[in-house]
Amino acid sequence: MGKTDRWSRMAKIKIAKWQDDLPDGYDVHDDFRKTREIEDYDFDAVNDAIRNAEEYKLKLPKKIGGFTIMTGLEATTSTPPPTEWIIENILPKKFNSCLAGTTGSKKSMWAIQLSMCLANGEKNFCGNKIKLKGIKVLYVDTEIGQDELHRRYQKIQKHMNWRGNENILLMSKGGFHMDIWNDVHEVMGYFKPELVVFDSLYNTTTVSDFAKSTGMSKVTDALTVFKDQYDATILTIAHFNKGQHDLGLSIDRMQGSAVLQNWVEFQMLMISTYEDNFNLWQVAKARGVRHDRTIIGIKWDNFWFTTVGVVDDIKPFMITANKKQNWMTVLEDCPEKFDTQLWLNVFNSIFNMSERTGKQWLKECSDSPMVTKLTHGIYQKNLRLIDENNINE
Repeated sequence: MGKTDRWSRMAKIKIAKWQDDLPDGYDVHDDFRKTREIEDYDFDAVNDAIRNAEEYKLKLPKKIGGFTIMTGLEATTSTPPPTEWIIENILPKKFNSCLAGTTGSKKSMWAIQLSMCLANGEKNFCGNKIKLKGIKVLYVDTEIGQDELHRRYQKIQKHMNWRGNENILLMSKGGFHMDIWNDVHEVMGYFKPELVVFDSLYNTTTVSDFAKSTGMSKVTDALTVFKDQYDATILTIAHFNKGQHDLGLSIDRMQGSAVLQNWVEFQMLMISTYEDNFNLWQVAKARGVRHDRTIIGIKWDNFWFTTVGVVDDIKPFMITANKKQNWMTVLEDCPEKFDTQLWLNVFNSIFNMSERTGKQWLKECSDSPMVTKLTHGIYQKNLRLIDENNINE
């Protein structure tokens, strides 16, 4: 900023009014010319007007660069708009939303079904009311390719009275890293979607190391431009890091560095469980929106998700295949009812591990549906579940 600009911002401008019936364009110069023509010119009126002049205040703009501006008075006397939902409790309008989950949890199937329900004007999605029906959805696939996306689309379509062809557009490429932003920008200019789904974030850029803030910032900056320029809602699909199974439903398992976590305003998590085609789903973050952290069980059957209900205790569902197999190996040599010592005897005869580990296994197993704790130190096998698990192995 130059010296002149600084002085001009410090200067005060005042507007003096001393007569209401003057013609347009009349100013103080015209008035002073009268002093030569009128002997009894009223200088006092002019002086009073100057002394009582009101300072002219520049109006503060409502937006500067990327910032919106609000005065304290405006914040006090106005009411912020309520959150508008596209799908109640699942997808708020004009938010940065994300679903992250484990491999095999069928995140893509969930996202495709959601997109098609919106485009088709369905009444609900997974038991949640759709508030904005028949909106335009752009689905950007960066993983599975057109043929597989086409197959999934048609299998989901069979569950609907399909009429949403004009409201959904599918973009697809194979699973390799490339910058997609110019291509998506061009399509959005033609299609003007209200919702854009990116499945998944991992292949949306040539920067593959999402653990670094520089790589993820490039992605989130591009998504923000789409949201602001096209007034759209963004839903991204992200992966969990490998391993970390014991963390369960935790936002810290999500790939993409802290940059992605900070950018997301509405974060959903979904993990697969030891039960085939049964997932756990939860809202882990809801910025500016009241939302509880209830864990919901959802079932996937014949290419269609349905909500089962609230899950109060997730521990029974957090069993790895390896743990389940180890427990079953011990249970096969236990009678229908057994005590702690019998379990430890069988455990020690099979596994070369400490008694402490054996007791920990028994505690975890008794927290699962495979074993019922009858009383202190006495347990009973759930033979039906064990038989079913044997069949499914």
